[in-house]
Amino acid sequence: METIKSFNPANGALEGEVTITPINQIEEIVNNAHNAQKQWKKLSVDKRIDYLEKATRKASPHAQELAELLSREMGKDYRRSSGEVNGVINCTSYIASEVKQAIQPQKTGSSTLHYMPLGVVGVISPWNYPLAMFNNLMIPALIAGNTVLLKPSEETPLVAQRYIELLNEVLPENVLQIIHGRKEVGQALVESDVQMIAFTGSQAAGKDIMKRAASGVKRLVMELGGNDPMIVLPDANEVTQHSMQLVQVWKTQGKCVQLQNVYMYTRVLKKNLKIKLQILLLNTKLVPGMIQTLMYFL
Repeated sequence: METIKSFNPANGALEGEVTITPINQIEEIVNNAHNAQKQWKKLSVDKRIDYLEKATRKASPHAQELAELLSREMGKDYRRSSGEVNGVINCTSYIASEVKQAIQPQKTGSSTLHYMPLGVVGVISPWNYPLAMFNNLMIPALIAGNTVLLKPSEETPLVAQRYIELLNEVLPENVLQIIHGRKEVGQALVESDVQMIAFTGSQAAGKDIMKRAASGVKRLVMELGGNDPMIVLPDANEVTQHSMQLVQVWKTQGKCVQLQNVYMYTRVLKKNLKIKLQILLLNTKLVPGMIQTLMYFL
């Protein structure tokens, strides 16, 4: 079987590997998701929320394990990977409650609008936030009564696989599934019998997904880049504002949530031009082989 090997970007060490899902098996996997959805959609919203809350509680004791794996596989420092993992685990109830409120029947005059699940949702997630981006799409889909099929980035398959394994110790069989592969597997997922594709990634990939999904008139939820502006007010603390600027520019190599434009008052700008930056790279002991960046402003 062909595999994808995952390497530590800090030192090149092999962290593990996953088996690439054969394209000729995707149809069967999607069929399993449809069969599971027939029972999943019959559950009340509260019961589906209960399943997900229990599943994330099951994952909670493994937060450190997941954060360390995320750091080794993706490359972000442990503080940030821990924040991502704990954020994913702790936000389930909040997102679920928001979804529950959003899909309540709505009275419109003499009519009532009811929201019905679509069926199977395919999620194609990125490498820079391998759990957060997936989780933000997976929870609403499941709470709404759909089943989910995840294809994580080929750069971060291990942490996605481990998180899915933990959730599936609680969730009913085939409600949440994972497939692995490169571009060809993602394209096959888009062209399969799924009813929605949720994707975070490049504009080029998004355009390709739109073309492939068009024949089935499939619903699409896509985030194709997220470059952010920053507004600096006159009373902003110098060190804090510059730390935020540099972190936003450099983190995850500027992919997604990158700071692209800074808006500041003229007197703030004149003061900024006099600031010199030194960057010290220190070896951290949190995860072997990881580099942590500390920023000092003189």
